[in-house]
Amino acid sequence: AEAAGAGVTLRIDGPIDDAPIEADLDPVRVREIVANLTRNAVRATSGGGCVSVRVRPSDRSDEAGVEIEVRDDGRGIPAADLERVFDRFHSGPESDGTGLGLTITRNLVLAHGGDIALDSTEGEGTTVVVFLPLHAG
Repeated sequence: AEAAGAGVTLRIDGPIDDAPIEADLDPVRVREIVANLTRNAVRATSGGGCVSVRVRPSDRSDEAGVEIEVRDDGRGIPAADLERVFDRFHSGPESDGTGLGLTITRNLVLAHGGDIALDSTEGEGTTVVVFLPLHAG
């Protein structure tokens, strides 16, 4: 609803129905991870822009898991702020958030034994990739 109200296209790309990803993860917390990242992406994207959420199986090294990617073509994050995006209470000058969303998201990912990476170019958009192992550690 927030994306539609802002004039932002929201695309969801996940596993097809006959090949779901089965994982032993906390569904409430995984939903919170996806919601936080999607909400941030929508807020950073102007009307007419696009946010995509992609979920797929992932084999990294010797660990099977699930990869969640949230990508937007919004304003991006200034290079000077990239090192601090996961810090508590840090938010960029154009942000209307509290500076806790990415911190909470990172902590939830780490609690599942996963990791999170963010890549952003100012004026072009941001991509956040979360890896969660199939069995939380």
